[in-house]
Amino acid sequence: MTTVYDIAESPSIDGFVYDVKILYQLHGHRFENFSDLCAQTLDETTMGPYKQAVNVLHGHFQSYIECGIDMSRYAVSELVPANTLSAFKDEKAHLTERLLSRFHDEPVLAFYEQFFERVRCLHEVGKHLGLKFNFVGSKTGRLSFKRSTFNPYTLPKQKRDCIVARPSHHLCQFDLKASQPRMAIFSTDDYAFRDRVKEIQDIYSLFEGDREHNKIGLLRWMFSDQSIDTQYARVCAPITKLKRRICEDAYRDGCLCNRFHRPLRFTDEAPNVIFQRYVSSTEADALYELVQVVHERLKGTRSRVLLPFFDAILCEFHDDERHLAGTIQELIENHFADHVFFARLPVEVKVGPDYAHMESQHGIHDKLQRTTENH
Repeated sequence: MTTVYDIAESPSIDGFVYDVKILYQLHGHRFENFSDLCAQTLDETTMGPYKQAVNVLHGHFQSYIECGIDMSRYAVSELVPANTLSAFKDEKAHLTERLLSRFHDEPVLAFYEQFFERVRCLHEVGKHLGLKFNFVGSKTGRLSFKRSTFNPYTLPKQKRDCIVARPSHHLCQFDLKASQPRMAIFSTDDYAFRDRVKEIQDIYSLFEGDREHNKIGLLRWMFSDQSIDTQYARVCAPITKLKRRICEDAYRDGCLCNRFHRPLRFTDEAPNVIFQRYVSSTEADALYELVQVVHERLKGTRSRVLLPFFDAILCEFHDDERHLAGTIQELIENHFADHVFFARLPVEVKVGPDYAHMESQHGIHDKLQRTTENH
């Protein structure tokens, strides 16, 4: 077992690693950097040698700045004497171990045991595109990105053509259909309602009126309670009961776990915020597990996962392996049939040469054949 401060900054991960940054973030700590976390957690005497090593390091950097030298052109090892850099790393490692030894949040440690393998997988996936993730940087559990790395989530739709497949490859996206409403439904204890929804491909067919209106209306009802359409509360009464139970737990204990046992911390948040974080974090953890499963399935092929994209997984398939898209769709749809949700999660498949020109299709093999012929 190894202890690190930040897996995202590690070139590779061998064996099981405790990422102290992730542990403390899951516990509810908010901090800017390693020094800030140490200042919140450790005493001045313990931090003394580390601060001294930092000051020596900064002294070297300040000299280069005053001389007008562009440090970005050099590796740190070229700018700082080996013994200075070694002393800094040793002191940082010492404090990292101290931070771990002081950490006793058992629910977080238990969640981390399973979460680590997903972090390792996302770390490998991100390296393909040069991406560095904040694995728990968001309260909803969704990935965010290091400030120094490209953030594809912020790309406007008209700019997404910069995400393009390599030669002899095409992009293929697997969208979970109505994932948040489905996961909320399959988190209720009304098994008759759950069994009814299991048989429905289009969840919005449960409601009267325009489908596009219901897509927005249902989410608005779930997460804001601002809805003049009473049919959502009538049809989805088990969700109302689930929301009430979750909020009661959050207000009583200040903490609750989502469907994947991720601890969620609360103080005085509104009920709709609590429920949204519960459902959104469940969706995020479900997607991370699916990314891991798909990543493992594609090992040994010329195809790969590119990145999770909100409620979808974006992949790059080699043209000679287009048959794998059907295999991956089936894998994703049936993965949670025997655990967590105990239900099939329908998937919509989109294909295209770049991310701005993805088209939904139903005859997946015919569509992939046309995409390949157009390259």
